Amino acid sequence: MFQVKGALVLVACVCLSRISAVSARIYHSARDSAASRFPSRRGGPSFDDFSREFAKDVTTTPFERFSNGFQNDVDWKRTHRRTGFIRPLRNHRKVVLWDGNSESLRKVDTTVPKRGVYSAWQRRHSRLSMDVQAKKATGGAQLVMFGDSHMEAFMGTANPSILSPSILQKEYAVFQEVMQTTRNLETVFGVPAQVQGIAGDTTQGLLYRLEHGEMDSDPPKVATLLVGTSDLALGVHPSSIAMGVEANVEKLLAWGPDVQVILLALFPRVDDVCGKNKTTKCPLEVDMKLSYYTRPVEEVNDQLEQVASKHPRVTFVNCNSRFTLRKGTAMYLNTKIFKDGMHILDFDGANSFLECIKDPVKERLAS
Repeated sequence: MFQVKGALVLVACVCLSRISAVSARIYHSARDSAASRFPSRRGGPSFDDFSREFAKDVTTTPFERFSNGFQNDVDWKRTHRRTGFIRPLRNHRKVVLWDGNSESLRKVDTTVPKRGVYSAWQRRHSRLSMDVQAKKATGGAQLVMFGDSHMEAFMGTANPSILSPSILQKEYAVFQEVMQTTRNLETVFGVPAQVQGIAGDTTQGLLYRLEHGEMDSDPPKVATLLVGTSDLALGVHPSSIAMGVEANVEKLLAWGPDVQVILLALFPRVDDVCGKNKTTKCPLEVDMKLSYYTRPVEEVNDQLEQVASKHPRVTFVNCNSRFTLRKGTAMYLNTKIFKDGMHILDFDGANSFLECIKDPVKERLAS
């Protein structure tokens, strides 16, 4: 009898020790992760830091998860599964995407630099700042291309989780691998080049980057700029977007008296028509009038053209005619190129874009 009781007690002790070990691993993993993301806090991360790192995320779309610090759906599911018992963070910032109502577009001061809110942005910014120093040590770049996911795609590093539908993520990874291994921008433009793009970045986020390390080198001859579509997705008014882009333009012009800026028009997008988080791709052609993004994108581009006209060292380039097809009075977006309705996911499309900007860039390089 005593032997049976002793065996039961032993089994119970073993089970409790296992549970304690697992709990300790989860706790220390969460603590170390939070500490790595908040290293400047004295005494280690607070409970809010801990919760922010592992709280249950209440958002629904991959873009929102990505914007709130989760690199991809796998990361989100793993976090949710491991930490469902942790209370959600109070006042946790949830990214709200624009609902298409023009009345809800917000006028904000986009001339104020603003650090990116998600961890992938912070890691990419740190890496780009180090890349700037590495390039500086080898003589620097004569062409620097700034922007969001459209620019980062040329580096082959953008995270596929920004895409919707999710079936395109593998295809995007293949596209980026091709871009990374095949497309050499220095060969295209004939000068040392550097790409500084972060997926999902905004006009304020880019302005922050320019002021915190990504301009810490000798000024290039030419800088290209393509940013603003993420602002629109977050419900920022076209006039505010143009104001934020102009702030970035002026920052680049102040880099050096001979810096020339190529200001690129926002790409068209119809991802709202294609449908986010669905398992079907866009049809090969999408009538752009069906998208609530079409008119605001046009408004932004009209204002960007006016911005460029104010500065003799700024050239406005609109490549959108290469991606659209007019049928009668209707304009269609070629979604063989923009397979998710907003990103270039086709190698020929990427080449077409580079061909569009090659001559303006070379003209400015020679001036």
